[in-house]
Amino acid sequence: MFKAFTCLFTLCMSLSTGLFGNILEIDKISDLNQLVTARSLVVIDLDDTIQTTTQTLGSRHWFNYRLLQNFELDIPVEEAINKTQDEWEAVLKLSGVRALGEETSQVIQELKERKTSVIGLSSGRASVAPVMINRLLSLDIAFSSSFNRGKDIYFSQDGMSMLFSQGILFAGWQQKIGSFLLLANKLKLLKRSIVYVSSNVNDLVEASQAAVFNGLKIHCVYYNYMNEASAMFRNDIADVQWAFSTLNHLVTDSEAEEYLQWVSPK
Repeated sequence: MFKAFTCLFTLCMSLSTGLFGNILEIDKISDLNQLVTARSLVVIDLDDTIQTTTQTLGSRHWFNYRLLQNFELDIPVEEAINKTQDEWEAVLKLSGVRALGEETSQVIQELKERKTSVIGLSSGRASVAPVMINRLLSLDIAFSSSFNRGKDIYFSQDGMSMLFSQGILFAGWQQKIGSFLLLANKLKLLKRSIVYVSSNVNDLVEASQAAVFNGLKIHCVYYNYMNEASAMFRNDIADVQWAFSTLNHLVTDSEAEEYLQWVSPK
């Protein structure tokens, strides 16, 4: 089932002072069936919401940790963000994938069979589209691809190139919500009731604020599957994986743990 909670602030938006409304929290992706109709537009965040890497390296929490490390390099903020995006995408291309929740593929398919449009929203840029699409197909996950007669849509925002392909918007880590609104406007979808699903509270806050500022119907849904993993994120595991992974082998969490026990036995 789902319950409502209110977010008071978001760590990554220094000017944000609150959430203009409630966010629904769900424990299972199948709880979406109670929230949508055939006229709904369901937008599902991909990264660490319905899929993630098979090791700590490449997760959203690793991205945030790596971003803080790059901020310490005394380089411009934009350069640090782009550097982290490049590093994350490089890891993504080498990493295995695992689904978050056993029902995801089935639920998305059931929504589409009910004629509900389902779009994916990726933190990856256009260059990583083939990799992400193949990762999802390996999990038997496919989104609604009939928009624009199935043709890819390219557009730009603030000098950044965006791609909408096979029902997935590739917008990068910085531009996700704004890029989605641009896409939805192009496809004449903004009058629909939009259900936005994510495990990233920062993005949910931004979407909620955008709904208020633009008079849109956006229902924000927090999918809490990754709560436990978030609490268990370990900087030392991430550091070992970043230091010793190669193009041929990404260090697993268990291998990193074994290494740490070897260099610092209890």
